[in-house]
Amino acid sequence: MLSTPVGVLLAMIVVSLLAIAPDSGGAQTPGVQQTAGDVPMFRGDAARTGEMPGREVAGEPVLLWQVETASPAMSTPAIVDGVAYFGDGLLSGGGLRAVDFATGQELWVATLPGQPFGSSPAVVDGVVYIGDLEGNVMAVDAVTGQEAWSVVIGGDVTSSPAVVDGTVYIRYGEDPLHALDAATGTERWTFATGGDGGYTLDTAPPVVDGVVYMTTIDTDHADSLLAIDAQTGEELMVLRAGHIGLFTPAVVDGVICVAGNSGLLAIDAASGELIWSALIGEGFSAPAVGEGMVVVHTRTTLVSVDAMSGEELWRYATGGSWSSPTLVDGVVHVGSNGVAAQMGLHLIDAQTGEQIAQLKEVGTMNAPPVVTGGGVYAAGDGGLFAFGPASAAPATPNASSPAIGPFVFTTGIDQNNQPVDEVTSHPTVTAAISVVYDFAGVTNGADWRMVWTVDGEVI
Repeated sequence: MLSTPVGVLLAMIVVSLLAIAPDSGGAQTPGVQQTAGDVPMFRGDAARTGEMPGREVAGEPVLLWQVETASPAMSTPAIVDGVAYFGDGLLSGGGLRAVDFATGQELWVATLPGQPFGSSPAVVDGVVYIGDLEGNVMAVDAVTGQEAWSVVIGGDVTSSPAVVDGTVYIRYGEDPLHALDAATGTERWTFATGGDGGYTLDTAPPVVDGVVYMTTIDTDHADSLLAIDAQTGEELMVLRAGHIGLFTPAVVDGVICVAGNSGLLAIDAASGELIWSALIGEGFSAPAVGEGMVVVHTRTTLVSVDAMSGEELWRYATGGSWSSPTLVDGVVHVGSNGVAAQMGLHLIDAQTGEQIAQLKEVGTMNAPPVVTGGGVYAAGDGGLFAFGPASAAPATPNASSPAIGPFVFTTGIDQNNQPVDEVTSHPTVTAAISVVYDFAGVTNGADWRMVWTVDGEVI
């Protein structure tokens, strides 16, 4: 006879089942379990290069999870310490959301004074920073979602903040650039551009080596790229006055790449001298810079040029979008809001310009995607979407499998053969489960051994 208490055996069975059974009451955990490289700000970091850490998706991407919003999400997520932070849709209630990047499970929602629209969060030192359409800039605790501070800077804050050395740099439309103390929200300085108050979805000044770079359309500077001292707010120089668009520049190795009214420009950050210009049509996004190329969106087409010469390499028709491209491991990722056949997230071979995949689940997409940890994260129609390899997708339960649960297990039995610490856990689920067990050398009062396997694997 076996002496193992019945309750112990049952507990082991239940623990085994819980380890493999899908949870019918919440998000299912996909197989992408790699640690995500942090993407703390819009366009990857304060230099706004559009290059992301980590690696590309292995294999054909499939949908892993979706966090639904009541209207299209326009905020690119920041991903830090395994949590994705993003602003919900324009008509979704004015919330900043935090979800588990592996499962999409909601962690918290922080209510903003106004609607987030275009402003993508920055996450630095445990604090999340974001703007809204009521002119507010907010800081909230990254773990709890509790407000740390909120200030009004005026206008529609569709800009995405950069947080560098304890200062938050943010603007609204092409109006003044504000430098705020990251701990308190106190204004350190303001640089007025003379802009007309209009807004765009992609004006997020990069901050590199103590200099803030921003584009402007105004009566004082014409269409210009300005260099501003990050500590004092003093103007250092006007770079390439005229022919500059409003979209976010990227700064890499002392070179500023920025979209202009007739194409793409490369400018020496130290001297302000033009290095090259690529007449590819009106630039309509922030550029992605890396792997020897610069990739930018025009109104309807994605264009790649050589980073050294500006020579055009290839074109890819998207149908149009405000989505700036993201470049990772030889793959360009960009959204489209063109005709129905073109909508979604496009993955393109960076060397050839040929399509790798089109992920139509996203629908209309204007926010730049984030690629990290073996997954792609995209905001579009209906919320935030996560894509990864097919091997990482949650298992689909077998429809013919029997229902199991709820489960009752105990830690053992007492001297009267009654359950000890009886616990009921887990809702009824449907799953295909096979359990094989083996006992050897088990006698009353002696040590015993048992082996459990689930679907052929020892547990």
